[in-house]
Amino acid sequence: MHRHLPAELRLVGNKYLKDEFKRHKDAEIYHVGIFMREWNAYYTDLGNQLLQTGSSAKFGKSLDQRTLNDLSDAQVGQLFELRKAARGEKE
Repeated sequence: MHRHLPAELRLVGNKYLKDEFKRHKDAEIYHVGIFMREWNAYYTDLGNQLLQTGSSAKFGKSLDQRTLNDLSDAQVGQLFELRKAARGEKE
């Protein structure tokens, strides 16, 4: 799916995808189900966004407050790092 993204988004997306799958390679079966459900939702959302045409195409979506509240401190940190990478910010 990332092959169809603009180059800068493709680079960030591919790196994040590889890192996430590496981080979860030894996850417990309960967490694997959640992980795969979320990645399937990501795949579906991205596919729908790619179907949009012209300059109206928008990638990504905002997280609702409930989702943000459910994130662990580590997940918030990962989200922050992803945001920095997407914006091209240095460490």
